[in-house]
Amino acid sequence: MLVDTKGMIVFKGHPANRPDLEKDFDTLLTGGTISGAGCESAAAGGDGEAAASGKELDSNTVMSEIDAFKEVGKELQASATLKEHAKKMPRCFCVMVYEDTYDPYNDKHKGDFKNYRVMVGP
Repeated sequence: MLVDTKGMIVFKGHPANRPDLEKDFDTLLTGGTISGAGCESAAAGGDGEAAASGKELDSNTVMSEIDAFKEVGKELQASATLKEHAKKMPRCFCVMVYEDTYDPYNDKHKGDFKNYRVMVGP
């Protein structure tokens, strides 16, 4: 999600779907607005497509995967080569999203887990 300077969600979706993510950041930081795919459902307060794509997942398994990635992240952060590349990236982030919905009638969980790693720069 992208959030504007007023705290409003203005985009829901994968950051790679934005044609110029760096420009979007700059526009939002100056109080401007963005448009395009993903902005309509966010403005309307809808859940977008991601929520509908849930599948049965075991919460403990997903949390184990997230914990394992934390260790991988430490290794990546320790790399001198990656640190040099990161200095050239005006925006660099990793977001892990786990959305879980419980159906009490069937005692089932549906969810989705995504790991977004986005680097914007040369």
